Amino acid sequence: EHGHVASQASLGFLLMSGDGVKQNTEEGLRWLAQAATSGDARALATLGEVYANGVGVPQDDKLAVSWYRRAAEQSDVLALTNLGFMCAEGRGVPSRNTSEAAEWLRRAAELGGLSAQLNLAMLYEAGDGVSEDDALAALWYRKAAEQGSSEAQRSLAVMLFEGRGVDYDEDLGTSLGPGEVVMALPKTHAEGQGAPLG
Repeated sequence: EHGHVASQASLGFLLMSGDGVKQNTEEGLRWLAQAATSGDARALATLGEVYANGVGVPQDDKLAVSWYRRAAEQSDVLALTNLGFMCAEGRGVPSRNTSEAAEWLRRAAELGGLSAQLNLAMLYEAGDGVSEDDALAALWYRKAAEQGSSEAQRSLAVMLFEGRGVDYDEDLGTSLGPGEVVMALPKTHAEGQGAPLG
């Protein structure tokens, strides 16, 4: 109540989630809005999520994008990533725009956002909103894989195994992750891709 913005935001998060306190969405929203008014990036991004998902308020994609943009001005990874998703889906923006989505995701990916790294890699691999570029796809899959994304590990393993965007490396391709990565590789070869396993 005395204007400590981080405390306002934290109280809002706790009340919204009910983590350690009785859940009170209305009161949580009030505290988040107060912190957001003071410019707290986490509160701004969370309000974006609240409106995008209709948590305790009517769903409003345009308002969600507005909150996300304010948080993105402060390089908030969650807001940058979610702006990318909103643009890719055409939610709260004039129309679907995967080029703009890729730019938001790139900014978040460069700040270490795992989900942004994975989705940016997919855009580069598919050539959706960006020029198809297997080398950039592999780069972003690798960054996401290094953070523990099993989906990125599988995709990178296949790229290594096929030599797409990276030098062919069967050994690294088969060692990247859990058993499902290794199991995906023989299937890839059986479909006529890659080189035979050892």
